[in-house]
Amino acid sequence: MSEGPPALRVGIVGYGLMGKAHSYGYRVAPLLRRLPVTPVVTVMSGRDAGAVAAAAAAYGVPATVADWHELISRDDVDVVDICTPPGTHAQIAQEAAAAGKAVLCEKPLALTYKEAAAALAAVTRAGVHNAVGFNYRRLPAIALMRRMITEGAVGEIRLWRATWLSDEFADPATGWDWRFDRAMGGTTIADLGSHLIDMARWIASARRRRRSLESALPRTAGWPR
Repeated sequence: MSEGPPALRVGIVGYGLMGKAHSYGYRVAPLLRRLPVTPVVTVMSGRDAGAVAAAAAAYGVPATVADWHELISRDDVDVVDICTPPGTHAQIAQEAAAAGKAVLCEKPLALTYKEAAAALAAVTRAGVHNAVGFNYRRLPAIALMRRMITEGAVGEIRLWRATWLSDEFADPATGWDWRFDRAMGGTTIADLGSHLIDMARWIASARRRRRSLESALPRTAGWPR
C-alpha cells in the first residue's frame, strides 16, 4: 500500500476567522484534488493562551503556543501561515523567512510600501516559497474571465471597474474591530480593497502579459499560435 504524499507541516499564526478558515482548507484540500503533499496543521499561536487552546481543539490542531516567535522556531513547521491583523504581517513574514520557513500571508501583505518591500526582500533573500492569500483569483468566474481576456475573446481592455458591497459593519451593534484601527488594520479599504487591486492586475493585465511573453520568445515555425 502506498504511503501517500509526504506531510507539509503548517503552523498557523492567529486563531480567528481566517485561522479557522485556513485550518478547514488544509483539511479538505486533499479531498478536492490530488496534491503532491499532505498539508497538516501542527501548531497554532495566539496571544490569549486559553482562547487559542479552545480554538485549536475545535479546529483539530494538536498544539498551541502563545508566542508566534516560538511557532516559527519549531522543527515541526515547514510553512508559516499568517492569519493575524495586517499590522503584524510584515514582521512575522520577515522573521519566518529568516528562519527558513515558507510563508503564506493573508492580505494585505503590509500597511505601507516600505513594510511590504522589506517582507518581499526577506523572502527573496532567504529563497523560501512565499505567497499572499489573494484567493479570489481562484474563483471559477474570475479564472474564466482572465482566460477569456488572455485569449482575446473580449477584445482590448480599456476600463476595469469594480465595486465591493459589504454590510458586515453596518449594524450599530457590531463591536470594535481591528479594521477600524489604522495602525493595525489599515482600514477596511486596505483590507478588502486590496482584493480589488489584485483582481484588476490579475484580470486586466492577462492579455498584456501574454503579449510580453510572445515578444520575448523566438519566432520559430508554428509560434506564436
